[in-house]
Amino acid sequence: MTKKTAPDPTKMNPPAPAAVEALLADPKGAEGSPPEVAAAAIERAIERRLPGPLWILAGHASRPIAKSARRALFLLRVQGVDVGERTRDARPAGQPAPPEAEEPCWSSMDGSGLRILLIAVKLPVGYELGLFSLSDEAGVMQGGRAEASRRQLRARLEQLAAGLAAGDSELVELPRPRALALLAAAAEIGGVPEPLATAREMLARLGPADPALAAPPSATAPPLPAEEEAESLSASGELLDGPLGRTMALPDALLKDLAFRIEEVQASQVLLDDGQRRRQIGHLLDRAIEGFFTPALRRIFAGRLFEMSEHWTRKGQARPAALAAAAARQLSGPGSVLANPLACRLFGRHVDWADEQPSPPARSSPRGILLP
Repeated sequence: MTKKTAPDPTKMNPPAPAAVEALLADPKGAEGSPPEVAAAAIERAIERRLPGPLWILAGHASRPIAKSARRALFLLRVQGVDVGERTRDARPAGQPAPPEAEEPCWSSMDGSGLRILLIAVKLPVGYELGLFSLSDEAGVMQGGRAEASRRQLRARLEQLAAGLAAGDSELVELPRPRALALLAAAAEIGGVPEPLATAREMLARLGPADPALAAPPSATAPPLPAEEEAESLSASGELLDGPLGRTMALPDALLKDLAFRIEEVQASQVLLDDGQRRRQIGHLLDRAIEGFFTPALRRIFAGRLFEMSEHWTRKGQARPAALAAAAARQLSGPGSVLANPLACRLFGRHVDWADEQPSPPARSSPRGILLP
């Protein structure tokens, strides 16, 4: 018994030229066309060096047709045709359609305001990946685009996750509209010219971003009930014991100046006992904290804490999300920064309060430091 095989669409009778031209004009209708018409359209696309229709035909339900289209794309590449950067449809130049993709995007966030953003756009074959490094102060710092198969995308995600874990961060999935809003907000700030141009080009193709989605949901969410809000704010300094504390840091120049001033207090001959020295260092810290957290920096740090709150919410970590949001709301309000335990501990953790002589048990201040 001989085994029946599927007919080779490339060896069928030539179809009507009008049908071939119609398919080249609208290759998205290829699923309803006879195989011989699709095969002839592939040959015509090779002759005219048209990669757009070939990308769509490469996703055809018929394996022979899809395989022929992929071979045609490879042939055009060999001939020097740029098939990788063209719009993946048959629309005329100047009329690109946003890719019809609903894949999630991925993002990381840390206490320094740096974010890694990965956007995957589904193509007829594989994905287009946009990978960017964004700063809440400097905009688009790094970025690039590449094509990848599903396996390569998984490998890239694993590589990113491993690298971020070494730096005390991790990836979470984001809805595409939120990811595009974040990329657009960073591009609005500016950045390094080449990555910035890549980001703007990708935004232009993927459709307009909604500026309202640039802020995380926690930034507009109502506060917790008064007692819970106060408890969360009081405990917010605990966040600096984890990964946030290793990425949210003060400028080196500020820390050096603070250390010099503290050494002056500790060496002072005017202050007669440890209690006076503690109080003087406490006043010094108060002035340093209030001087550092200008209205602009309060907004920046509040934004980072709101972003971290969203990050932990998406990871299912409710407690750190609540603590970060409470600290962010306090920084966003009119109250004194000295009432924010996280902001105060950001400074207080750099002070060595150990005495040479044993001291009686001391109480804690809102800064998280010891007072007499």
